[in-house]
Amino acid sequence: MTKPPSEICRPDHGPLVSVLMNCYNGEKYLRKAVESVIAQTHQNWEIIFWDNQSSDNSAEIFKSYPDQRLKYFYAQKHTLLYEARNYALANARGDFITFLDADDYWLPEKLEVQIKLFNDSEVGFVYSNYYVETQGGMIRKLAFNIESYRGNILERLLSNYDVGILTLAVRKSAFPTRGNPFDENQHIIGDFDLVIRLSVNNLAAVSELPLAVYRVHENNESRRHRQLSIIEKEKWLVKYSQHPVIGKITSFDNFSENLCYSKSICYILMGEKIKALMHSRKLNFGFKKIKIIVAIIIPTRILLKFF
Repeated sequence: MTKPPSEICRPDHGPLVSVLMNCYNGEKYLRKAVESVIAQTHQNWEIIFWDNQSSDNSAEIFKSYPDQRLKYFYAQKHTLLYEARNYALANARGDFITFLDADDYWLPEKLEVQIKLFNDSEVGFVYSNYYVETQGGMIRKLAFNIESYRGNILERLLSNYDVGILTLAVRKSAFPTRGNPFDENQHIIGDFDLVIRLSVNNLAAVSELPLAVYRVHENNESRRHRQLSIIEKEKWLVKYSQHPVIGKITSFDNFSENLCYSKSICYILMGEKIKALMHSRKLNFGFKKIKIIVAIIIPTRILLKFF
């Protein structure tokens, strides 16, 4: 049950957390997302709902909750996702910024666990493990094997990126003071780009607890636009190869290797196995190269269940 206004946003409920919920035609899963925020054990929050000109019932569903913490904004124009995230962020009042898209949801203790990790004033952002849910909720598995730690994780993220934006919480003061926080030219990797840049000047804290659930379905942007993800990462690689910090990190080469692997997998899923085989020649011999060879042999329809 929603708390009455007199019990909402009191100072003794801890810091205010802004939940940025970007939505475009998200009616199918929206109620679960909203209700997972309402159910949080940390109750001092606001939802900044940025409606990117939805044509379904998303607006009606969101407005049906009689809670003053739910704040609705309608975009003047339809934009790419990360431009929309910038608009949502510009309306946030919280000390901490979090992200929850309309097709995902949180576990009840998500905010409470993460806010405690900000006790160290040098921690600029925190994230956690999460569940990946498939087949309409029939199957749920952990996204990563994550260990709890805090510190400088730039090297680690370039080698093995494991931050799900649905678990990300950022101290508002850690965002860049110039320009927009998100690169508006990106549609798929904008969260990756932001987290890498945050890692240059901020310490991170990580919880191995799964605190959110990522739904896999036919309309996931990252699944629908695999090629675009590769293109954006290739442009990012060129851009940051000359960065005085990021480009000098030892694991920057690992990022390049991982991108080569991802591009080979993308070719295979598109049915272009010869291209995949030729491209995989750029990989050093090891586990990734062996996986490419195995993937080429396996029928594409079976691979699509795993990627």
